[in-house]
Amino acid sequence: MARNNMESGAVSVFCESVAVMLAAGIQTEEALGLLSENTNDAAFQSTCKGVYSGLIEQKTLADSMDATGVFPKFAIDMVRTGEESGRLESTMTSLARYYNEEDRLISKLHSSIVYPVALFALMSVILLFTLIVILPIFMDTYQKVAGGIATGPFTFVGVAMVIGWIAFGLSVLGTIFTFAIAAMTRSQNNLHALERLLERIPFTREAAKQLALSRFTSVLTSYAAIGASSDIALEESAKTVEEPELRRKLDAAVEDAKDLNAPKSLAAALGDNEVFGAVYTRMLAVGDTSGNLEEVLDRMSDTFFEDALVQMDESLDRIEPALAAFLTITVGLTLIAVMVPLIGILGSIG
Repeated sequence: MARNNMESGAVSVFCESVAVMLAAGIQTEEALGLLSENTNDAAFQSTCKGVYSGLIEQKTLADSMDATGVFPKFAIDMVRTGEESGRLESTMTSLARYYNEEDRLISKLHSSIVYPVALFALMSVILLFTLIVILPIFMDTYQKVAGGIATGPFTFVGVAMVIGWIAFGLSVLGTIFTFAIAAMTRSQNNLHALERLLERIPFTREAAKQLALSRFTSVLTSYAAIGASSDIALEESAKTVEEPELRRKLDAAVEDAKDLNAPKSLAAALGDNEVFGAVYTRMLAVGDTSGNLEEVLDRMSDTFFEDALVQMDESLDRIEPALAAFLTITVGLTLIAVMVPLIGILGSIG
């Protein structure tokens, strides 16, 4: 049965709250008991009570989370590994950051796509009004006044109708398409499908690539937090990436890191396959050598995520002038085609 996962924001709050209480020396069972009592969100409280009940029954935190049926599989797997490695606190902190980024992303996409939906809908209304109200008035007037003296120019009215209906059809398709995307952004469960869609749209493709890099780095940070070895962390993190170009580079990096004859370090494997730029590869190498790999990856993940949001904003900002130009051109051509018979009539009368 497919999971109806919690929203990423709620998962982030859960993980961060547990991490804070663990850092304060509060045991996991007590932490969940406190968390279930100090929240006004009924659904979140029910989930916390479900996890708390599992802990009372001597289950692990991961098994207790799994039993609720609402936590993402990735979070459960990471918590289980964190418990086994004795690094539960850092694991929960890393997961809180990861799911906070997901929540910010889905919120950004939802708020950004609302405007194009409204603009496409407005364009459809304007064009439909032009086609069923304005143009018939002109056509009726020409038929009554012009008679046969403007039969040549009168054909342009038919052209105007064709242009208008084509533009209206495109506007309706645009409305449906953007509305479908807006509907997808209402659920965290559609996030991966939405990212795949953004990778296929030309003007959002680069932003989607940067987003994929950010997600990979964030997952890699989570594996570093549980103390996984570099080659395992790299291999498992690469499995979460579906963007073709980045996945190809990561697969090559995994092969280099697992080479039995001359295995490369994490920084070398990623740098040699151009997953990261030279500056970030150097940062990664220094972090690995100094024992601060998790901190370096966390900073890189934040940087890549912010860059992805900026690129996404820039991509979506280009929609407004493009749609305005489309509306101006189509309505302009339609009206010009309508006015040509009038010019012909006036010329014939003169």
